[in-house]
Amino acid sequence: MCPANLRPACVAASLVMLVTGFSEAFAQAGPAGAGDASPSTPCELHVWPTDKFVVTENLGGANLGLAGALLDEAMRLKSPEGVTEQLKHQLDPAEQSRIITDVDLALLFKLKGFRVVMEPVADQPTWTLDRIKSDEPIFKARTACHAEMAIISHQYLHQAVGTRLRTFIWYREYDGAKPKVRVLDTTATKAADFPAKQTDQIAASTASVQAAFLENLRKFAKDKLKR
Repeated sequence: MCPANLRPACVAASLVMLVTGFSEAFAQAGPAGAGDASPSTPCELHVWPTDKFVVTENLGGANLGLAGALLDEAMRLKSPEGVTEQLKHQLDPAEQSRIITDVDLALLFKLKGFRVVMEPVADQPTWTLDRIKSDEPIFKARTACHAEMAIISHQYLHQAVGTRLRTFIWYREYDGAKPKVRVLDTTATKAADFPAKQTDQIAASTASVQAAFLENLRKFAKDKLKR
C-alpha cells in the first residue's frame, strides 16, 4: 500500500528489489584487511542516511478464501500514512546518523584506518536502476582508500505473521577508480513494538524500530559483507 505522496520512495524500493537477486554477483573481492591503508593517507567511509520511508502490507490471506480475506481485513493497517509518519519521526536522518556513529560503522565493517563521514540526505543521487547498478562513486573528491554506503530507503513490512523493518543499502569499497567490493542488498529485522497504537507506547515503539535498524547494520556486516 503506497500513498501518492510516497510514490518516489516506493519506486526506489522497487528498484532495489529488482536487483537484490544480483547481490552475490556484486559482492566481489574480500574486505579491506589490516594494513591496506597507507598511514599517510586518510581513509574515509562516507554514509548517507535516508528520508525515504515505505509502508507495505503482505498479508496473504486471499489465498485462504473467504476466511483468509476476512482475516486480512481485520489485520489491515488502519492508517498506513500514520505508520509512515511514525517512521519519519522515530527513525529520521538525525537518528540514523546517531545510531551509525554510536555503533562505529568502520569498526563494524572491519575497515582499519577509516573514519566515518556522515553526509547530508540531500546529497544522495536520484536512484534510477542504472544509477543503482553503477560503480560511479557518489562522493567525487574521494581519497585513495574510500568506501561509500547509501541507505536508499526503509520499509515497514506488515505481514500476517510478524512485521519487519527492511533497510535497502547500496555499498562500495574503492581501491582507485574501480570498486573492489560492491554490494546492493536488504536486511530485515522484527520491530516488535512498532508502530505505537497509543501515546504511551511511543517510547517503546521508538526504541523498537531504532534497535531494528541497528540490527540491520549488524546483519549487513555479517551476512552481506561476510565480516
